[in-house]
Amino acid sequence: MTDTAWQCARRCERPRGGFTLIELMVVITVIGVLAAVAYPSLQAYIYKSRCTEATAFLGQIKLHQEAFRSEFGQYVPSSANSNPDAIVFSPTPPVHGEAVAFDISNEPDPWTQLGARPDSKVRFGYGWASGRPDQMSHALLGGVDPDMWFVAQAKGDVDGNTVHITFEAYSFNTNVWVSNNRGWD
Repeated sequence: MTDTAWQCARRCERPRGGFTLIELMVVITVIGVLAAVAYPSLQAYIYKSRCTEATAFLGQIKLHQEAFRSEFGQYVPSSANSNPDAIVFSPTPPVHGEAVAFDISNEPDPWTQLGARPDSKVRFGYGWASGRPDQMSHALLGGVDPDMWFVAQAKGDVDGNTVHITFEAYSFNTNVWVSNNRGWD
């Protein structure tokens, strides 16, 4: 076999493997575009999942408040002294999106009476105000006839930008309200 025939047979026999530089650059570009498109959706999903904690625990607070009222004829009083603008949060609403322990060892009465506890660390501070019918105006109740009432709030920073978002639950309504919508819905 001549040298030329041998070189031709060798090239035809086993093709060289691997990718060209252009092919690798195209693949990396496609992956970058997909990541850039997916990242905002992933962030929104993370923020929404963090907010689930607030709505779930507000539901637990509401459940315990209603159980307390059915037994004692009123909602659990809080340290807010029937003033929704003076709600004391436990723990202090965390910032920078961090999760903190729900430690209420220094706060004896309201949380012990309520009997509601989160299962793990929290990204929100929780609190409530409650009172008699004469302690809240008819207009604040949204047109509902005055009755024993409570307002529960969850306040936290889910995305780490030090701006708090507040969720609210009321005794006279089954909805949970968001008072600062960040635009990730």
